[in-house]
Amino acid sequence: MESRALVLGREPHTGTAKHPGGQAGVIRACRTYPIVVLACGRSYGKTSGCILVFIYEGADPAFEGQHYVFAYCSPMRSGPGGAEEVFRQWCQVLGPMMAGNPDRVNLRIDVRPFGKNAGATIWFIGMDDPERKRGLRAHRVVMDEVKDLTPEAVWGVAWHYLIGREGGGMLLQGTPSRRGTGSTM
Repeated sequence: MESRALVLGREPHTGTAKHPGGQAGVIRACRTYPIVVLACGRSYGKTSGCILVFIYEGADPAFEGQHYVFAYCSPMRSGPGGAEEVFRQWCQVLGPMMAGNPDRVNLRIDVRPFGKNAGATIWFIGMDDPERKRGLRAHRVVMDEVKDLTPEAVWGVAWHYLIGREGGGMLLQGTPSRRGTGSTM
């Protein structure tokens, strides 16, 4: 039977450099498996790695002529690590690729065509704001810090409401809790 999910893990990194080799593994996994779980330390580069997943996956020939839709979900809309903060980081990184000004109210970035796609849209969603997810359909959904979300938020919302396209997938990522400190991934 073919595997439909892959779990990746990495010990916390103690240096200052990120893990480009590990991020390449996440990109390969996202191209191969519809559901990828990434559990690793705080300095792994999960957020910046998501930008690479977006670029590499969006440029895939499978999206030739299509408008690629990507959704980044965090447990909260505002606050440290929230959707608004990640939205601002991505605006800085994707600056030249953006098609027009980013939508700061709806946390949406439209991107010029790259690869053979017909352009792309990136949504940044706080899972504490359920109305923002209504009707959105994405090719890839990244759920950040999933240990802070309920199973209903992850599976009920993300799977049934966000991934409405054939071949869509999820990247569930987060930093595991230390033993004895509460929930784990």
